[in-house]
Amino acid sequence: MEGRNHVDRINRCVFVVGCGVPALVTAVIVIHQLTRTSALAGVSAYDDGVYFGAAVRLVNGELPYLDYVFVHPPGSTLAFAPLALVSTIVGTGNAFALARIAMAGVVVANVGLVSWFVRRHGILAMIGAGLVLACFPLSVSATHTMTLEPLLVLLSLSGLAAMFDANGQARCGPATRRAGLLLGLACLVKLWAMLVLVPVLVVCLVSPGRRRECRSLIAGSAAGFGIVMVFFLLLDPVAVVQNVIGAQIGRSSSSVWGFTVAERLVLLTGIGDFPNPVLARRAVIVAATFVVVVAAIWWMGRDHLRVGEWCLAATAMITVHAVLLVPADFYRYYTYFPVSLVAPICGITLGLAQRRVSGGASGAGQRAIRMARGVTLSMGVLMAGAAFAVLRTAVPYIEEYLAPSRNSSALIERLIPSGACVIFDEPAPSLLADRFPVGLDDCPRLVDPFAVFLAENGGRTDATTEPFDATFVAAWSGWLSHADYVVLVSPRSSFVPWTPELEAQFADTFQLVGSADRTFVYRRRG
Repeated sequence: MEGRNHVDRINRCVFVVGCGVPALVTAVIVIHQLTRTSALAGVSAYDDGVYFGAAVRLVNGELPYLDYVFVHPPGSTLAFAPLALVSTIVGTGNAFALARIAMAGVVVANVGLVSWFVRRHGILAMIGAGLVLACFPLSVSATHTMTLEPLLVLLSLSGLAAMFDANGQARCGPATRRAGLLLGLACLVKLWAMLVLVPVLVVCLVSPGRRRECRSLIAGSAAGFGIVMVFFLLLDPVAVVQNVIGAQIGRSSSSVWGFTVAERLVLLTGIGDFPNPVLARRAVIVAATFVVVVAAIWWMGRDHLRVGEWCLAATAMITVHAVLLVPADFYRYYTYFPVSLVAPICGITLGLAQRRVSGGASGAGQRAIRMARGVTLSMGVLMAGAAFAVLRTAVPYIEEYLAPSRNSSALIERLIPSGACVIFDEPAPSLLADRFPVGLDDCPRLVDPFAVFLAENGGRTDATTEPFDATFVAAWSGWLSHADYVVLVSPRSSFVPWTPELEAQFADTFQLVGSADRTFVYRRRG
């Protein structure tokens, strides 16, 4: 009994260190991000204002799809709703900062989950897997503020962890239903989670004698995704389908973020943040080498792999291919989701390589045991050196990425009175300045002008190409006729359909009363 307790204590220490070291590295990185100038109170991205703005509208009784265009499932809106509720007490600007801090906690948890998933392959595999995600250079694009990807990863990895036990075998009983529920909730955040749910369901279907577990998995995922979606579908099924599915399927590529597959590999491998032909060739070589090495090591160690790890490999492969091939545009923060699935693959590969090189010396003589320990130590040193080398480039990149952040809250607060009807081409500045309009009967319920472009302009995002859809132009004309103030990123915003008639209406109705870095405030004349 005493021997077993000793082994249990050692195993707990291994798990704590294996999960804790990468999580600690991640915590240091995200704290560094949040302490940059204007990180909590500034505008550094577009999407975070959309997600938090939708949550603010929700807690004020304004629903996505029915009251305003929202091109994602409602999971993120519900996730941010508690903090949006806090905004009724502390203001939207302070609540926005709290939401960014909360997302940093999600990012740390994701790294811990990656390490936890590969725990049976040893502490080296756990630390290696966690560090891949923690040190990925482009993670800052998804982790410095509120994006869908960290929530998507948290729920997807939690679902995989619930589905497969410590030995990599599929669980039975209530755990299967819990896994389905978590993966269903992940789909409620972003439909990309289907790329995880489908392989798990296939594993369940092809496993003999698991019909009951398959029903539990399907029931859990249907509950996680379906209960909330049915509510919105019952209210307005056409609006939900057009927003969530139609706008994304009909979306056309922009000239800036279209990218070829090779160019997208540059971002996915993290060797550059904007592709060029040289980096594209280098990324193809890196990706091909990685696939060959992983495939060789997994083939040699196939006797030590279990169904959970094969399912993870299939999920990672499907996800990488889908993310590389399907989206019309490819943004940096897209990389966070596939890399979170590739990271445990790296950890497992490291564990299999360690086992192969050391020759399974656990039951051999002292010389073989010492050799195994030496191999483990050497691999650990090499891994630490690689992580340090990556961080040396990642930390300066964080500074570069966040440098353009701007804080125009003081200007907006000074020029726009509380309770005024404000429309905008970007929601975050109004939220951070506590001037986001809610509860005003005659004020347009705007959250995501870019999504309106997708939904109302045939998926075309090029604001310089006419003709625009007449309904789309009419919507903006109506909003301008009701607004007291307009806040734009530039005098001729790319999210506004500037027909000659709309330009004339704007010039006749509004006058510029103040400006700052990428912030132009217009007030209704008279």
